[in-house]
Amino acid sequence: LDAVLQGLVLAAGFERWLVTRVQGERWRVVATAATAATAVALDRGATAAWSETLCARLVARGSDPDVCADLATSP
Repeated sequence: LDAVLQGLVLAAGFERWLVTRVQGERWRVVATAATAATAVALDRGATAAWSETLCARLVARGSDPDVCADLATSP
C-alpha cells in the first residue's frame, strides 16, 4: 500500500495521499505518502475525532471524500 501511495504522489502531482478509516467516532490514518515539501505531518496511526475531519465535512455535504485536490478550496 505504501508503494502504491508513493506512486500516486509521483504520478498525480498531489503533495499527500492518505488511506484512512473510521472506527466509532475516531478517524485513523492507515497509510500515507507525501512529497518532501509537505508541511503537515499526518503519520500512520494518527487519529482525530471524526467530526473534526475534512472527510466528515465532505460526507455531511453529500460528497464522497475520495480525493481533495486543494485544501484551500475545500469546505
